[in-house]
Amino acid sequence: MILREVKNRIKSDFDKACKSIKIPEVEEWFDIYFSRFFGYYLALISRFFGLSPHQVSLLSLLSGFVAGYLFFFQEDLTLVLWACFFITFSGLLDSADGQLARMTNTASDLGRKIDAIIDTFVFVACYVGGSLYFFMDTPYGWYIFPLAVLAGYSHSAKSAAYEFYKTEFMYYLGNDSGYRIPTVGDLKTEKRQTGFWNTCLYYLELDYTGKQDFFVSRSYETRLKFESWAQESTGSKFIELYKKYNHSILTWWALTCGTNVHRTVLMISSCFGRMDLYFYFSIVGFIPYMVVNRFQKKKDDQLQKEMNSATILNA
Repeated sequence: MILREVKNRIKSDFDKACKSIKIPEVEEWFDIYFSRFFGYYLALISRFFGLSPHQVSLLSLLSGFVAGYLFFFQEDLTLVLWACFFITFSGLLDSADGQLARMTNTASDLGRKIDAIIDTFVFVACYVGGSLYFFMDTPYGWYIFPLAVLAGYSHSAKSAAYEFYKTEFMYYLGNDSGYRIPTVGDLKTEKRQTGFWNTCLYYLELDYTGKQDFFVSRSYETRLKFESWAQESTGSKFIELYKKYNHSILTWWALTCGTNVHRTVLMISSCFGRMDLYFYFSIVGFIPYMVVNRFQKKKDDQLQKEMNSATILNA
């Protein structure tokens, strides 16, 4: 009887966690069955204690910094396992802040920007912790730092590209203008808020958007054409085709560029005291990214060709 009640409660909570997901098609398997599920419980706890989504985001950042510090002790498996716990917990809190925002109707564009920035800082902390170990206690010496920087830049570029296509999918399939990705030109021309933190956020967003503009294969002209089709009478046809050509490729984006994959490889390599192997993985991972990006370009060209044909037939 008790086991049945527990099972029913877990199923009920899982269903509620799934309902908190706006566009299930963009979610990775790990996120649906782990991050969103346990993040839902953390969101409930946060709401009980009166925490805001931004405060939960800061707790995610703090947990990531603790993980970064513990990854310095690459030779101590116990401390590395604690580091793995804290970086995983940081990811759960990263999921919980968005779920809490939707629970409390406080979701905002600023919150989405903070999420992306915090994820970057968490990995930077881990890179720094691991690099310092190899600098101080191995023959790598200072050579570990350019290796880590190159790995970090590769990770950042791949992540920016993946988030671009994931967000574009949410923009069109969710019909939510809040997910429209600006270009660098858009950011430079729009009115900016003053203040130290707003200025920091602006330049961090400018850097991230610049990577997206540079590393994605979808040109600005193609983006404008897609927006035009989505807003005209061809909108329903375009959305249908956009899902057809972009849904399955999101899985390949996740496998080659996703945070979950990078976090997993970082943890496994560190359990063997070899975070340096993760650095090589991140750098070499730029090759499959280029393959997927090339394939994405072909998908976009096919979509445009089919939409052009449909437009001519309806003219």
